[in-house]
This record gives sequence, C-alpha cells and structure tokens, in this order.
Amino acid sequence: MDNIQELCTFIQEAGYYSLATVEGDQPHVRAFSSVAIIDGKLYITTSKSKNVFKHLDANGKFELLALKRDIASMIWLSYTLHH
Repeated sequence: MDNIQELCTFIQEAGYYSLATVEGDQPHVRAFSSVAIIDGKLYITTSKSKNVFKHLDANGKFELLALKRDIASMIWLSYTLHH
C-alpha cells in the first residue's frame, strides 16, 4: 500500500476485518466493520467501556487482518499505538 487512503479503501472493500489485541499473555481477536480516515489517520470505532479499548489502552500492540471475499488478496499489519 502506498498510502492510508488505499489501506482504508481495501478494508472497506473487504467488508470487515479482524483486530487482535492482548491482555496479559492472552490474545483476543474480534471482527470490526467500521473504518475511517480523520486528519490523515486511520480510525476504528469502539466504546471506552469495551475490552478491546481497555486492551489497546494498556498495551498498544495490535494486529489487523483484512481479507477480500475472493480470498486472493489480504492485508496483515502489526502496529503499536503511541499514546
């Protein structure tokens, strides 16, 4: 991917994506469908009361996997949030 817009478009075309977080030594994976670009940054939507938010707040490391329906193309990325 050359830019954030291409990444966002790919994820939107996939329809949903999986986001993996960790809590201690336990991985957690969940499906998301919302994604947006705000001020040049990619955002997902969740609530502060959800565990995914708590996991990301405590440990900013996550992985994202988006797979298009034809299963011919996918994006996998590993990232650490900077608070």
